[in-house]
Amino acid sequence: MRIRYVLGSIAWPKEPRRLKSGQLSTDKAQQVMAWQYKAACLADALEMDAETFAAFQERDKAAWGYRLDIWSSSKRQEYALHDAAKLSAQMKVCKGTPPRNPWNCDRCDWQPVCEDDPSGVHVLDSPQVKAARPPTAVGVKYNPRVIHWLNRDKPGRVVSPSELRTWATCQRKWWFEYARRLGIDKSWKGYRSRARGILAHGVAELLLLNWDQHREQYQQPSWRVGADMAGHVDDLGQQFGSELAPTLERIKDEAGPDFSQIDLDEDLRCCLRAGWDMVALAMEGISEVVEVEQRRLLKLDGSNRWISGKPDAILRDMNGAPVVLELKTTASSSLAAMAERYRSNPAVDLYAAMYNQGQPAQQKKETLQ
Repeated sequence: MRIRYVLGSIAWPKEPRRLKSGQLSTDKAQQVMAWQYKAACLADALEMDAETFAAFQERDKAAWGYRLDIWSSSKRQEYALHDAAKLSAQMKVCKGTPPRNPWNCDRCDWQPVCEDDPSGVHVLDSPQVKAARPPTAVGVKYNPRVIHWLNRDKPGRVVSPSELRTWATCQRKWWFEYARRLGIDKSWKGYRSRARGILAHGVAELLLLNWDQHREQYQQPSWRVGADMAGHVDDLGQQFGSELAPTLERIKDEAGPDFSQIDLDEDLRCCLRAGWDMVALAMEGISEVVEVEQRRLLKLDGSNRWISGKPDAILRDMNGAPVVLELKTTASSSLAAMAERYRSNPAVDLYAAMYNQGQPAQQKKETLQ
């Protein structure tokens, strides 16, 4: 099954730098789109440097949005499920606070808490720790009349790819977040990158759900549109303003006391562009959107445990074959290098297996208490 990764950069292109001589800088590392450089040369009646223009054109291919297609074979899916079964079995028998992985602490939100209390026993004494949202109720539909609701209070009973990754990274973090359902307050500085990802994904989801309506205007990514780019982004903001309002409110609620509305307003425009670019790249060579953000379930062989996941979308290519779409956002401009890091990510193999062998999860509006 084909997996399509699309990466989007949360950034806004800058105008070419102007030198004291009145010429435009030929620094090829500038955060400039090729069309901007060409337009600036024409506006000032300057001779365009062909080498610089070509460098910006090449940079555009992987600086704002980037697509990577890989293949999830039946073997990859089989062994991803095998590993998921093993890891979920370990979660099931975990009793008490498990050990940390101190080699990963420098990349963990829980680092300050674990430094204050290396045992993890007194985690609730930290003012940064709070109760997290309870898990979404998911059910298995056996026939039109019978739905079995799975007990998500039992560790390891229903696991997701992100939970498996957390367990493999640090069992202590897993214990806090998935067994005890705790969260940690972040500063706006620490939360801002997550907020950008939430926003860009929200924009992409709305575009995918309404692709037939928006296809004509947004089928080309921003760097190919030229001077109409800003207008397209403003149009997108107006069209999706009401639908994005709950997401913006969620970000404000989660951001903490040092939240900056100015920062959020600045990020919103970048996220609108990134969401548009990701969908434009995702839909090249695609005939239709099959489903968006549909949670699926698959029972792990030889157990009473389940894998649950929600790919960003399932698409169908021109030959009628399904494609798993995964969207990723980053502040980096080296998207090609970033994409290579996802080649061996087993999450997409699990999504493929859930689509091929599983079923859509039944969900309730309320969550389990």
